[in-house]
Amino acid sequence: MALVTLCGCATLSFYGQAVRGQWSVGTSGRDIDALIAETSTDEALRGRLETARDILTFAESDLGLSAGKRFGKYVALNRRYVVWNVFAAPEFSIDAHYWCYPIVGCAVYRGYFDRADAEREALRMRARGFDVAIGGVAAYSTLGWFADPLLSTFIDRPDAELAALLFHELAHGRVFVPGDSEFNESYASFVEDEGVALWLAYANRGDELAAFETQRHADQRTSAFLQRWREALSDLYAIGGDTFALRIVKDEMFEAMKACYLANSAALDGGRRRRWARGHIGNADFVPLVTYDGLKDVFGVLFRNAGGDWLRFHREVAALGELNAEERSVEIDRLREQQPAHHADQGGTNQVECEALSYHVANGESTRTEHDDVGRGRDG
Repeated sequence: MALVTLCGCATLSFYGQAVRGQWSVGTSGRDIDALIAETSTDEALRGRLETARDILTFAESDLGLSAGKRFGKYVALNRRYVVWNVFAAPEFSIDAHYWCYPIVGCAVYRGYFDRADAEREALRMRARGFDVAIGGVAAYSTLGWFADPLLSTFIDRPDAELAALLFHELAHGRVFVPGDSEFNESYASFVEDEGVALWLAYANRGDELAAFETQRHADQRTSAFLQRWREALSDLYAIGGDTFALRIVKDEMFEAMKACYLANSAALDGGRRRRWARGHIGNADFVPLVTYDGLKDVFGVLFRNAGGDWLRFHREVAALGELNAEERSVEIDRLREQQPAHHADQGGTNQVECEALSYHVANGESTRTEHDDVGRGRDG
């Protein structure tokens, strides 16, 4: 009742849909062991449930990640995603907008169980002048508050992708720092990457492991490429100037970034062409990049310092998370200094060759200076 009196209509509506959505998901599951045992269960589904159960067993025995009561049930949903997340950033800033919640603190996304609700939030944020992006989510973690189920939105994924998702969500249940999305998601992303590699090796699935490592390196190169452009945009916004001219230059830089990516997709991404390169992209699209990848290098250092001991690693991550924000930032900088030298190029972005642009905006006009290849400096 206190929340009702303190919340505005939009906030109250958000919590209302969250309660209804979680109730619907949490109360409609079937016990996995029972489904596997039933003769009427579809054979394909039975196989996927058995694979998920094997992955969860490996997570507990080899990665220090206990499912507890989580993923003991299966829920079939009549949609592609369980939740749609809204991300936002100011028109002339790469810094994420934060939404704040009870208990879990502030986060860089706002999740909706109905896409139409997410679209309405996106329209509201655009009306306030924000760049906005929406992303479908196949799974989410309730951090142990509820017994999260296996969902039809991800159960049919290839084995490596299914393992990655389960390891990621289990990591959230192991360590979670209220109000620090980048810390939480980067930690879970690191766990999923390392966990999948170990699981595939353990299962003697060499071809799948090679394909996974190839894609992981492509993701690292693409992430580094996007990070360079994000830094260039940050430099542009710091200069400031006439809003009309700045808006034009911003759009031109995003188009240049997409053209550069498409021209070098073979070197960056193995020929894959990601969806954002064929459509609209703005500041908000960089939010997931930083949130999910921004600190993975730091957790890599922690993992190496722990000698690959998963239990020790999780304890070190938890200890880092218990520091206050200022102390944690100092420790993260110290850990970054311990990175191996070969991490500097993030997997070969120096090989990317395309025009890099530096803009200066003043008095309603813009000037452009050409630099070296985008991968060779912050001006990319």
